[in-house]
Amino acid sequence: MKTEVLKYLNANGYKSGDRLLLAVSGGVDSMLLWEIIHQLEIDYAVAHVNFMLRGKESDSDQLMIEKVAKVRSTMLFTTKESAETKSQETGDSIQMAAREIRYSWFNELLEKHQIKFLCTAHHLNDSIETLLLNLNRGTSIKGLTGIKSHNNLMRPLSNFTKQEIRDYAEETDLFYREDASNRNNKYKRNWIRNILIEEWKKQNPSFEYTMAKNIDRFRRVEQVYTKAIELDLVELKKELEKGYLSIKSIYSLNYLEESLFHLLSPSGFSESQVQNLITGIENNGTGLILKAENYFLNLDRAKVYISQSNEKNNDEEGVILRYQNELSTPLKMQFDIISTDEVSFSNNLKEQYFDLAKLSFPLKLRKWSSGDKMKPLGMKGQKKISDILVDMKVPLIEKENCFVLESNQKIVWLVGYKVSEEFKIDSNTKQVIKMKLHGQAK
Repeated sequence: MKTEVLKYLNANGYKSGDRLLLAVSGGVDSMLLWEIIHQLEIDYAVAHVNFMLRGKESDSDQLMIEKVAKVRSTMLFTTKESAETKSQETGDSIQMAAREIRYSWFNELLEKHQIKFLCTAHHLNDSIETLLLNLNRGTSIKGLTGIKSHNNLMRPLSNFTKQEIRDYAEETDLFYREDASNRNNKYKRNWIRNILIEEWKKQNPSFEYTMAKNIDRFRRVEQVYTKAIELDLVELKKELEKGYLSIKSIYSLNYLEESLFHLLSPSGFSESQVQNLITGIENNGTGLILKAENYFLNLDRAKVYISQSNEKNNDEEGVILRYQNELSTPLKMQFDIISTDEVSFSNNLKEQYFDLAKLSFPLKLRKWSSGDKMKPLGMKGQKKISDILVDMKVPLIEKENCFVLESNQKIVWLVGYKVSEEFKIDSNTKQVIKMKLHGQAK
């Protein structure tokens, strides 16, 4: 295994004398990587993040690493930051919050101490699990290529299975700590690892090696795909340098959605936003604005303008086109056109139905203002939005974040609270638009 690790390092740009930063959690994978790198007598340092997720267990992980580092006279960096607190602040999952914490800190260490490469202990099974996770949520070809090395990030154990790592650890009497949370199948990755893959291996004992071949094929397919997309984008990239994309050039693309997403995703635009842009272009949706964290797109007649925001997006308006099925900002919403037979009323105020024919598109989503009025369902007259919120005993902090959805300057929905009598479904309704609120945009 040592020979294979050294071959990997050399093949990925390592040269004698380069220093490595090893990300070590205390589990069998990272402790084995540490053992091998130490035996190879390579210049290295170790970095450990205590995410404070398991109380004393997390502290014990850190204590073990500190003891091993002392015995080996290894340069050790440690930091302690709550992944749970970070998750609550950002709205991301705990796993994503932990990832943001560790890689942000690792990059600081690399720069501050002039360390050339970061090494993590990801192995073949990690790549397989990532492939299956991405496949489960929906993905492009890139999501089927597993976990790859790139730039200054290396994964020396990426060609070894988990079982090979455990076997080698047993042979060398490696000391490590087990994370009990890895057995908790409420996490999707653990369910895939502990249940799905284990059952799959009963049908195919060579499962890992079969999947390794698949990942290799997917990576080669991705190279072909990327080359075709880059050729498709030659002219559009020239326009993008000038701050716009012409509709004429967009329509000349051979792979419309795929090429636009490839072009715009590095600026933070999601796949659904690219789909919304295409829908807007097809339906002459002049004035459509789509916003990412640091950029925004504006559809204006013959061109789509792209501009960089000077500060983090906190915009309070959105536009919904007739055939749009998602909105990502300022609220996360979903729209589906259905038949009257598919309507299923419930007490869920975040899911409502409206007569499609009564709406004038594009719809406008905005924060409510003091003079706003609507005709609530079941009432004959207009009522102030402020009075509706008071009657519903909506807390002040929530009032400030309430939105209204407008059709031709008439309020269709006080989102999440009240629908309008004027846009309700009746006996003459032929098509229904189902609107569902998923939450405040992050």
